[in-house]
Amino acid sequence: MRLTGDAELITAVARVRPDLGVSETFGWMQVAPETLRQPQKPIEAVVEWLPEQADTEVARLLANSFPDAEAQPGGCGVRRWAGIREAGELVATACEAWSAPDLGVMAGVTVARHARGRGLGRALCAAVLTWLCAERGRVALMADAGNTTAVRLY
Repeated sequence: MRLTGDAELITAVARVRPDLGVSETFGWMQVAPETLRQPQKPIEAVVEWLPEQADTEVARLLANSFPDAEAQPGGCGVRRWAGIREAGELVATACEAWSAPDLGVMAGVTVARHARGRGLGRALCAAVLTWLCAERGRVALMADAGNTTAVRLY
């Protein structure tokens, strides 16, 4: 279980309930269509919504490159996964999870370790953010404060 709330409130709760503890702080990031920027350098990658049959591949990729991801295939609130394939292998993924009618939420963003550093995460995020902004009007995501790579990417 992960308690979500204002950092001061969660810290106060953890003082009263030491069994809960504070493991990591995070922040919300959001984008509206008018502020959405496309990558400056185009990336040659095909991003697509994946069929449900790809859930096993998504789970394997997450287990290898983002085992602590809050969003998991088949998990509560997870609607669909997007991905990038290279030579048939799923090398990057992100999902829509916990969305509301006027707010899409992107989660579970990861790139296979051997495919990092080439802009695949940027291409994936740009596509998913664009799609969710078009469908819902706004998009948000959570990023652990200590995950500087993710914060920089987003």
